Amino acid sequence: MSASANSLHGNFVGSRIFLAGLIAQLVSFVGFSILYVVFLVRVYKHNPEIWRRDEDKAWYNSWRTLATVLLISCVGILIRSVFRVIELSEGYVGHLATTESFFYALDTLPLFLAVVVYVPFWPGRFIRDVPPSLDSEVQEKDEKEPGSP
Repeated sequence: MSASANSLHGNFVGSRIFLAGLIAQLVSFVGFSILYVVFLVRVYKHNPEIWRRDEDKAWYNSWRTLATVLLISCVGILIRSVFRVIELSEGYVGHLATTESFFYALDTLPLFLAVVVYVPFWPGRFIRDVPPSLDSEVQEKDEKEPGSP
């Protein structure tokens, strides 16, 4: 709506809808990040056997490494999301929107890091063990005809 608006009012309404969407995205991702940190703290405090599950493995093969990678990724996405909300709240001609160094430092770089951390630490390397009961259920579902419950 903002880009195709024929009037100043339509442009304003469109940019506010866009801003509301970015704020909703930020709020939901902050919620996810908080839940993730709470999960890690609870595993550490209440399930030490799970927390120490991979102590016999090298650090780069431990599930805690994957947990840290996800945390780093979350931080990158949060930095970018906060930047985008502030940038758009200033308008399309605001200081943040018109300064290229801010764009690269607070939008491109955090998002790049949020993605690139998975190159050496791909989740499939860590998530290998499938309980036999779950594995057989998945195989049974795959053998059924498509569309049947």
